[in-house]
Amino acid sequence: MSRSNVIAKINRLRAALDTLEQGFNEHPVSTGDGEGYALIKHAQKVGIELVSETAARKQGYKLKKGAKPILFKYFKAPIQKYIPLYDLHSQFVMEKRRCPD
Repeated sequence: MSRSNVIAKINRLRAALDTLEQGFNEHPVSTGDGEGYALIKHAQKVGIELVSETAARKQGYKLKKGAKPILFKYFKAPIQKYIPLYDLHSQFVMEKRRCPD
Protein backbone atom coordinates (compact mmCIF):
# COMPACT_ATOMS: atom_id res chain seq x y z
CA MET A 1 0.00 0.00 0.00
CA SER A 2 1.38 3.37 -0.94
CA ARG A 3 2.00 6.21 1.48
CA SER A 4 -0.77 8.29 -0.12
CA ASN A 5 -3.27 5.41 0.33
CA VAL A 6 -2.36 5.12 4.01
CA ILE A 7 -2.78 8.86 4.49
CA ALA A 8 -6.16 8.74 2.71
CA LYS A 9 -7.32 5.96 5.06
CA ILE A 10 -6.18 7.94 8.10
CA ASN A 11 -8.05 11.01 6.86
CA ARG A 12 -11.26 9.00 6.31
CA LEU A 13 -11.00 7.55 9.81
CA ARG A 14 -10.33 11.01 11.29
CA ALA A 15 -13.40 12.43 9.51
CA ALA A 16 -15.54 9.52 10.73
CA LEU A 17 -14.35 9.99 14.32
CA ASP A 18 -15.10 13.72 14.11
CA THR A 19 -18.64 12.92 12.94
CA LEU A 20 -19.11 10.42 15.77
CA GLU A 21 -17.79 12.94 18.30
CA GLN A 22 -20.37 15.47 17.06
CA GLY A 23 -23.07 12.87 17.71
CA PHE A 24 -21.82 12.15 21.21
CA ASN A 25 -21.86 15.94 21.82
CA GLU A 26 -25.59 15.96 20.93
CA HIS A 27 -25.13 17.21 17.35
CA PRO A 28 -25.99 14.09 15.32
CA VAL A 29 -25.42 14.05 11.58
CA SER A 30 -27.81 12.58 9.02
CA THR A 31 -26.15 10.29 6.51
CA GLY A 32 -27.09 8.43 3.40
CA ASP A 33 -27.10 4.67 3.28
CA GLY A 34 -23.50 4.16 2.06
CA GLU A 35 -21.92 6.85 4.23
CA GLY A 36 -23.85 5.53 7.24
CA TYR A 37 -22.52 2.01 6.76
CA ALA A 38 -18.98 3.38 6.49
CA LEU A 39 -19.43 5.32 9.75
CA ILE A 40 -20.77 2.20 11.48
CA LYS A 41 -17.69 0.22 10.37
CA HIS A 42 -15.31 2.97 11.56
CA ALA A 43 -17.17 3.13 14.89
CA GLN A 44 -16.79 -0.63 15.37
CA LYS A 45 -13.02 -0.29 14.98
CA VAL A 46 -12.93 1.85 18.14
CA GLY A 47 -15.47 -0.18 20.15
CA ILE A 48 -18.63 1.81 19.40
CA GLU A 49 -21.58 -0.33 18.30
CA LEU A 50 -24.21 1.84 16.62
CA VAL A 51 -27.65 0.24 16.63
CA SER A 52 -31.27 1.27 16.29
CA GLU A 53 -33.57 1.09 19.28
CA THR A 54 -35.42 -1.80 17.62
CA ALA A 55 -32.25 -3.83 17.02
CA ALA A 56 -31.15 -3.30 20.63
CA ARG A 57 -34.58 -4.27 21.95
CA LYS A 58 -34.35 -7.55 20.02
CA GLN A 59 -31.09 -8.23 21.90
CA GLY A 60 -32.75 -7.56 25.27
CA TYR A 61 -31.69 -3.94 25.80
CA LYS A 62 -33.68 -0.87 26.74
CA LEU A 63 -32.71 2.69 25.75
CA LYS A 64 -31.64 4.80 28.72
CA LYS A 65 -33.92 7.69 29.60
CA GLY A 66 -32.74 10.90 27.93
CA ALA A 67 -30.40 9.15 25.46
CA LYS A 68 -29.81 11.19 22.31
CA PRO A 69 -29.05 9.69 18.88
CA ILE A 70 -25.44 9.62 17.72
CA LEU A 71 -26.37 9.43 14.05
CA PHE A 72 -29.42 9.44 11.78
CA LYS A 73 -28.84 6.89 9.01
CA TYR A 74 -30.98 6.60 5.92
CA PHE A 75 -32.12 3.05 5.19
CA LYS A 76 -33.09 2.11 1.64
CA ALA A 77 -36.12 0.02 0.70
CA PRO A 78 -38.22 -1.33 2.23
CA ILE A 79 -37.79 1.16 5.13
CA GLN A 80 -36.90 4.29 3.12
CA LYS A 81 -36.47 6.63 6.07
CA TYR A 82 -33.91 8.00 8.52
CA ILE A 83 -33.48 5.92 11.67
CA PRO A 84 -31.73 7.20 14.81
CA LEU A 85 -28.73 5.12 15.89
CA TYR A 86 -27.34 4.91 19.42
CA ASP A 87 -24.26 3.41 21.07
CA LEU A 88 -25.24 0.02 22.46
CA HIS A 89 -22.61 0.08 25.21
CA SER A 90 -23.27 3.52 26.71
CA GLN A 91 -26.88 4.35 25.86
CA PHE A 92 -28.71 1.12 26.67
CA VAL A 93 -29.24 -1.07 29.70
CA MET A 94 -30.05 -4.76 29.74
CA GLU A 95 -33.74 -5.22 30.44
CA LYS A 96 -34.54 -7.10 33.59
CA ARG A 97 -36.12 -10.39 32.76
CA ARG A 98 -39.04 -11.47 34.85
CA CYS A 99 -38.88 -14.85 36.47
CA PRO A 100 -41.46 -17.32 35.18
CA ASP A 101 -44.29 -17.91 37.63
